[in-house]
Amino acid sequence: MSPIPPFSRRGFILASASGLLSTQSLLAKTKGETWQIGCFTRPWADFDVLTSFDAMAKAGFHYLGLMTTAPENRLVISVSTQEKEAARIGREAKSRGLIILSVYGGGFRLSSRSRLVSRACAG
Repeated sequence: MSPIPPFSRRGFILASASGLLSTQSLLAKTKGETWQIGCFTRPWADFDVLTSFDAMAKAGFHYLGLMTTAPENRLVISVSTQEKEAARIGREAKSRGLIILSVYGGGFRLSSRSRLVSRACAG
């Protein structure tokens, strides 16, 4: 393994200036773009799912993931959820301007209940 050659002061200044210009160029290209930040229902596990949707929408979130909710800290979508209920949850999210990107439904094969996830995410 060869040693790293010494870095001159001039080389350091040129590399730093080049990096700064690259960063400014990148920032100019992404001007006006926003981050897509979402939130899971988990922080509202002690409340019903509609309360969590209302709070997320009020906080400015546009994307959400379904996990647990009250009563009894149950899953929003699980293997026992009926398709109509999953569709209702999706419509409720959509009516608040929220898009469901993730669903935690417990331990079941996704292929056996993929329609539930599809119905909830479709709204």
